[in-house]
Amino acid sequence: MGKHITASELDEMFEWKADGVGPATIHEKMSALRRRQRRPVPDLTTVWRALKGKTFKRGKTETRCRKRTYTSKSLKKINDAREV
Repeated sequence: MGKHITASELDEMFEWKADGVGPATIHEKMSALRRRQRRPVPDLTTVWRALKGKTFKRGKTETRCRKRTYTSKSLKKINDAREV
């Protein structure tokens, strides 16, 4: 199993990416930081996947559950019919 990347590390990675730093350099910076903290270093492929958005997705809407059966428009229609 790959090493997990924390939310603060992801924030730093995306800041570096916005500054135009490449994935290999980002991996080197992150590796140095992790070695100083004596924590396991993630692979370069883990960094690539995180930067591309294939893993560690944050703020994405949930799509696994059943879709809502009533929309706000259909509920209004039902309530209008009830009041008559």
